[in-house]
Amino acid sequence: LVRRPEWLAHANGAKKLLGMTVASNDPASLGPAYRRLLGDRAVRPGDGWLRVETGAGWLDFATPDVLARRYARVAPWPDHARPWAVAMTVGVADITRCRAALVAGDFAPRASGFGRNAGIVLGPDDAGGLYLEFVGV
Repeated sequence: LVRRPEWLAHANGAKKLLGMTVASNDPASLGPAYRRLLGDRAVRPGDGWLRVETGAGWLDFATPDVLARRYARVAPWPDHARPWAVAMTVGVADITRCRAALVAGDFAPRASGFGRNAGIVLGPDDAGGLYLEFVGV
């Protein structure tokens, strides 16, 4: 019911969900629970952020200040209650093909310059309320 063949082939070349980014007032406070669940090696804290490697992808938790800097070139930072699912990062077969498909759909992707690989991103107004990042895999 979920993985219908007609839903799995995308003009943008999407292959898989790589990760999610969530706004949190206190990312560090989430570390102990994820360490118990996935082990110490799965959790990487930083200044105002926390990355959790799930084995199938990653979850990034970050403060609003960190996220406002990360997405400053894309779109103004919306002021949502937290926690809030900020971004979804999708792996695509070919970033050039993805950009062309988005432009053909009347979207204006911007260079992301962040994430595991530099890619392109749509702002919340174009992506259902979150940042939608595409990177090559």
